[in-house]
Amino acid sequence: MKRIPQPGEYGVCRAKVLGAMLEDIIPSKKLSASFKTYLLEVAIRSHIKLQRDRNLADVASSFMTAVIQSAASPTAASYRVELRNVFGRIDHRMRDDAAQFEKTLAASLA
Repeated sequence: MKRIPQPGEYGVCRAKVLGAMLEDIIPSKKLSASFKTYLLEVAIRSHIKLQRDRNLADVASSFMTAVIQSAASPTAASYRVELRNVFGRIDHRMRDDAAQFEKTLAASLA
């Protein structure tokens, strides 16, 4: 018998994949700062939408964990420092809307 996926289950898996992708993209020397900023803005915009939907709170939390700390193994401190630098370059209104993401990122560096 086929298992029926629970609401948000696919979103959690997608968050983990996105986190793994950003872990390769953010520290890359081959990509421009503006492209990294653009990609993080796309990801943060999605995170903000997830946060606003109470039914998807688990997906928003998984997203934050996957991007900042990784779902598989802990991220390097150098990655999180660069993530903070790129996050600092995104639109200020978007940063304000993603205050919880910024707070979690800062705590991971403390």
